[in-house]
Amino acid sequence: MRKHILILTAVLIAAAGCLAGQSLHAFIDGYVRDNEGRALAGVTVTAVNVVSNAETNVMSDIGNGGFRFLGLAPGTYQVSFDLEGYQSYVASGIRLSAGQSATLRIKLKRLPGTEPPPSADESLADAGGPWKRWQLELGIGGLANDPDDLNLFIKHDQWLTKVQPWFYWRDPRFVATSPHYVDRVLGIMYSLSNRWPLTLRLRLRLNRTFSLAAGLDWTDQGRISEYSSASSFAYPEGNRSFEVKSDISGYRLGLRTFFPHLGAQATLPINPFVSVAGFVHAGWAFVECRYASTRRFQDGFSGEDRFYEVDMSGNGNGPGAEAGAKFEFLLWRGFGLFAEGIYQMFKVEDVSGEQFISETILDGGPSGNGAILRESRKGRWKVVNESIARPLIPQAWEDGNYRPFSLDLGGFGFRLGAFLRF
Repeated sequence: MRKHILILTAVLIAAAGCLAGQSLHAFIDGYVRDNEGRALAGVTVTAVNVVSNAETNVMSDIGNGGFRFLGLAPGTYQVSFDLEGYQSYVASGIRLSAGQSATLRIKLKRLPGTEPPPSADESLADAGGPWKRWQLELGIGGLANDPDDLNLFIKHDQWLTKVQPWFYWRDPRFVATSPHYVDRVLGIMYSLSNRWPLTLRLRLRLNRTFSLAAGLDWTDQGRISEYSSASSFAYPEGNRSFEVKSDISGYRLGLRTFFPHLGAQATLPINPFVSVAGFVHAGWAFVECRYASTRRFQDGFSGEDRFYEVDMSGNGNGPGAEAGAKFEFLLWRGFGLFAEGIYQMFKVEDVSGEQFISETILDGGPSGNGAILRESRKGRWKVVNESIARPLIPQAWEDGNYRPFSLDLGGFGFRLGAFLRF
């Protein structure tokens, strides 16, 4: 306890000393502008103590022409302002006591026949380099989207693994005998979500506020899954049992997008190195969809062993747009980093392609019938309902039982990247 009291006493004494030390100092701050009200950078500001002749120099800031003297001794000061091309100015009779501060707002007059130097907003812009009109941007990010129609394939394949067990469970031959039914499922069918687009953009800076842009987004996303279902049936009469197995060993679901776009951006500089912006881009999206699976059904009752192979691909296009807010951080000589939050909207409603189907019956069961069937067709992608997907429908089959296959790829996201001004 005594040790804690000693430590606390020492801290209080140190704090009191700091406060006392601060109270012994005076301060002068302010800013420098020209007759047009523009902030001036690089002004030499000199504060001279009239009694001791102690001299302190600072430079006006590149952001707003501001300056500040810290830790001056109390007394009377004379403050002078000098910048090439401008008439010097002297502020006299500034009396400061301990702990007191003074704020000066100074305007300098430009000398006749001289060119004005860069203002504080312009000087050292682009990290000391000249004005640069072009900006090349490269970024990558994440977009939280979930293409529902494309993910209907997952529900479709999961349903297929249960078709034959469902058939036996409903078959009147077995229901009357009250079989024991056990279903086991292994694996996960992963849906498509969270795109990671790669962005390349070239921006034309019209001035320090407005710019135009041309760019493209590209993404290649895919999922690979394995899923299986095994159903066992046991009958009280005669202790008879058998098993029906279904598995999907070659499941592929993929989406590739290409989005060229044009747009505009409005930028608000915070200082020469940091700025905030808002942007809008619009264009036309091109998509390529891919679906493939290999399914095997093993029927323990009839003895059939079947393989199904499905390979589908389709292409579509539709309008796309994005809007967002952006931070830019200029690091050195035109090179910098950016971070932006975005909202994208894509709508692709007409996807057409082709489909290849192969069915192989390795063992036809008691009948001994084995067959290999192959089918290939082209058409538009459509879906039957909200739960089961049968997307590829030949154009000759089109009727009111199907709705158009659509892809909504919009969503909120973010993007991080680097830019180069030249």
